[in-house]
Amino acid sequence: MMSDCAAALRLALLVAGSMLLHDCVCAAVPMGGSAAAAAAAAAAEPRPVWQWPCGEKSPTRPGTVLVPGEPVRHPAPKAMRRVHNQLAVSLQHMKKSQPALRQLYGNFSKLGELKYDWLPRKQLVWFKKHYQCSSNKIAEVLPVFHKSLQNFSVTFEAMKPHGESQIGRKDEIYRIRDPLLANITMWHKMLLCETEAAIHNVRLPAPEWVSVGILTKHWPPNPDLTETLVRDWGVIRQYELFLSEWARIIRLMGRKETPACKSGGAGGRAKPRRKQKQHAPP
Repeated sequence: MMSDCAAALRLALLVAGSMLLHDCVCAAVPMGGSAAAAAAAAAAEPRPVWQWPCGEKSPTRPGTVLVPGEPVRHPAPKAMRRVHNQLAVSLQHMKKSQPALRQLYGNFSKLGELKYDWLPRKQLVWFKKHYQCSSNKIAEVLPVFHKSLQNFSVTFEAMKPHGESQIGRKDEIYRIRDPLLANITMWHKMLLCETEAAIHNVRLPAPEWVSVGILTKHWPPNPDLTETLVRDWGVIRQYELFLSEWARIIRLMGRKETPACKSGGAGGRAKPRRKQKQHAPP
């Protein structure tokens, strides 16, 4: 009799446990499971490098801000100094790369400056005209610098597969081009990370991410060897000018008041404003 009761009790517990498990599974999988699965798959896809230059320390989405009251590791002047130092390192690397650049692209240097409309140009003129005398330079200019760095990051990433597919690993040109672009990309990523860190340290919202859609029809999808090298030269030359101009811009941002602002030129003397209109860079 006792054995029959024990068997009945075990059966009841087994049934109750299976029902509980069923309820938990149903609760964990909401209606529209296919949509949830698609969202999870999208979230699992690796993020492009310009969205997480600092790795796990990068924000998971744009627009996030440090919690008010949270201690900031570096005040604004120190954060900008770190950005400037990383900029100087990137410029120094470009100078050291000049022999390889001349060997690889020397025949194309006579082409002059090639223009890609998604890459920033004449940044120093833009800064002096609109922001040199602003009283809030960092908040207005640093996000623009970050976005411009993203645009270059998208471009550098787009240059990689084209070079591999069109030039070929056995070609001497590729053996020069591969480490050259890899090093430029590496130092660029460090600069983008330092800029992202500065944005968070001064409690600015995380900038919006750019997409590969910025590449336009002027970017041939399947270039031959000559087209690849011409395009390389245009991007790298524009990048060198970009770094040089921003090194000067950040030095100007570190000054309390420039002679041009004291004299009322180059944007005029900084005045209290209700809201400054944002001026898009060229």
